[in-house]
Amino acid sequence: MRTGQEMKELTIEELKEVELNILKDVAKFCEINKIQYFLCGGTLLGAIRHKGFIPWDDDIDIAMPRADYERFFKLYNGSNLRYRADSLENNSNWHMSFGRVGDLNTVLYEHTLKNKYKKYHAFIDIFPVDGLPNNTIKKKLLLLTQKFLGIIGNSSAFSYTPSKHFSDSKENNIELKNKIRTYVKYILITLCKGLNTQKIFSLVNSISKRYKIDTSDIIGLTVYVWNWKFEILNKSSIHSYVELPFEDTYFLGPKGYAEYLENTFSVTLAKKSEYTSSSDGSSDSSGSQSQDQGNSQDNSQGQDNGQSQPRQYYEYDGNGSDGYSGNGGNSGSDSYDSLEDFFRQFQQ
Repeated sequence: MRTGQEMKELTIEELKEVELNILKDVAKFCEINKIQYFLCGGTLLGAIRHKGFIPWDDDIDIAMPRADYERFFKLYNGSNLRYRADSLENNSNWHMSFGRVGDLNTVLYEHTLKNKYKKYHAFIDIFPVDGLPNNTIKKKLLLLTQKFLGIIGNSSAFSYTPSKHFSDSKENNIELKNKIRTYVKYILITLCKGLNTQKIFSLVNSISKRYKIDTSDIIGLTVYVWNWKFEILNKSSIHSYVELPFEDTYFLGPKGYAEYLENTFSVTLAKKSEYTSSSDGSSDSSGSQSQDQGNSQDNSQGQDNGQSQPRQYYEYDGNGSDGYSGNGGNSGSDSYDSLEDFFRQFQQ
């Protein structure tokens, strides 16, 4: 990662600061334009467990209901000339099933991707939220379909670079496993190199959009299969939001974040204290409010009715059983240090 005209290499802490500033701008834009978003993945877990980045994690993930997601990528570009939003909705050459907002003052080279995709910027990931079928068999079929298409789409965008997936693992026979994974990766790249990446991921999104949030009981991030399962929560969980501290700022999380984290990471959460939420889908105060201004949360006002509504929130209980391993690699199960690490499993 490099930034500025002098192309100075960023440290991890500098990268986190760049990403946090992107998130602040996105949150402010969403607040002004009444676009719903919420922290998700490792970012949501970090907000609960560390009130910021997970120490070994250096990416930021947020999600938006599909209608808000499409509206965001239609409107955002031009609002701040430092940042640019890219997705299949506004970039015909985009190579992912979800979108990103990048800092144009930085350059990021992802050498595991083809030359036409490898140069981008420091970024945050933005995922669309869609409905899921209520039928168990249909839900499983959707999972397998999206997983298969995700592998094919990723393979069509990758370059021939050796896999280092197990390099930080404590497993045995790391070198052999990396070689086997490299051979499998090269075979997939060879088979898929002539395929159109954009058409594959457009199909992924089209399939997800078949299931509307309004007609579904369960919703989730279905364009992206993490750890062989969808990140899901009850639809009622996004009817209102709570403000969660992340580094020096408060951002929005879904009302049902305890359920989401348990479903996604098997986190055990203990009832702890109170945040505030509003039932109209907005927070009780600015999603980009600094902690110094936001510590007195009980005094915050609802944007529409002027009343804060206290609700109990949940905090990580510290037992370590969250599906995230802090050892820097897999521990023999399908656990990853971040969603980005999981996504890179087919890149490495």
